[in-house]
Amino acid sequence: MMIKIDKAKVSMQAQDIEVMLIYSPNNFIYASGIYDTTVQMLMEDKLISQFVILPRESEPVLLINSGALENAEEMSWIRDIRTTPNTSWLVRKRPHKDFADSVAEGIAKILEGKRLTSGRIGIEKGYMPSDMYECLRSKFPRAQFCDIQSILQDLRAIKTDNEIAKIKQAIKSTERGYEAAMASITEGITDFDIAKAFRVAVAHEGDDISHLICGVGAKGGVLFTHPCGFKVKEGDIIRFDLGTVHMGYRSDLSRSAVLGEPSERLIKLHKALLEAQRKGIKEIKPGTKLCEIHKIIKKTVRDAGYTEYTRGMFGHSVGLECEEQPMITASTHAIFEPNMVFSVEVSWYEPGWGGMNIEDMIVVTKDGCEELSTMPRDIRVIK
Repeated sequence: MMIKIDKAKVSMQAQDIEVMLIYSPNNFIYASGIYDTTVQMLMEDKLISQFVILPRESEPVLLINSGALENAEEMSWIRDIRTTPNTSWLVRKRPHKDFADSVAEGIAKILEGKRLTSGRIGIEKGYMPSDMYECLRSKFPRAQFCDIQSILQDLRAIKTDNEIAKIKQAIKSTERGYEAAMASITEGITDFDIAKAFRVAVAHEGDDISHLICGVGAKGGVLFTHPCGFKVKEGDIIRFDLGTVHMGYRSDLSRSAVLGEPSERLIKLHKALLEAQRKGIKEIKPGTKLCEIHKIIKKTVRDAGYTEYTRGMFGHSVGLECEEQPMITASTHAIFEPNMVFSVEVSWYEPGWGGMNIEDMIVVTKDGCEELSTMPRDIRVIK
């Protein structure tokens, strides 16, 4: 079980919410415990709809597409499973009859059965289709509908031991992939081939790619770059921003390398960025505001001589998504709490010259933080 039921119900009580309808793909994975890449894709494309219906005062209900029934029975902690029709014909050894002919009908029947038709109903307003929202409003005119995104964000920000274990495996896969990518670099190799080495190594770990930035030379100074056939030549900086997915949970790490001797400018810049990241991580502990870490990192880079340096974000929570709330910004007054997982990154992007990024992942502990990533942080010099 991923979702923290007791904490969820405390939040529901505080906002007088009688039931939450949890629907978006990642929140559904979090609340249900079901991770299936095909079903996730179908939900993201809005070809199927599935809900965790979480009442404050009674047992939760899983309303799913009947094609996902066997996976739900195996993976979910929720025992009350009800289905809507699947378009594929399935031959089952045991008789099965769908609970409702449509998702909207199923939600209505469940809420009516639990007498939850006139109070405050929590929904994901940013994700629920307007036609479904209007259908529920029409069906339950006495109910009040409120957004639950902030509740779900707060729940997901504090990770369980099981979630942290999955994130650690994703980090392990990323580091294996990075080492393979580094080993592949020689003069004349293309960023396509470097990326291929990363992908193959991650596949050997049994995990998937979350994101893969491999910016070579001047192309590395472009913020959102990708492998596009650039060949590595003497003096080029290679900027990596890498992530993998293990059972839905993600990693996010960055490093930089150079073919041949690094320039004095590169050495100085990297030193400033690394010092800033190290100082920021050293100050992370429960009770510290995220904006304080942003302030420390920016000041350290500026004190090193880069007086105009700035960046909106120096890191973010990581979990089922690569970039989750809360984020390390100048305006984030939320505090670090034990079992929060973050990436902490300090970067430099300069189109036409190149770029670099130092990014590591940490978990907040009871009196500080533990670094989860282990790759060397120096500029990797490739001879």
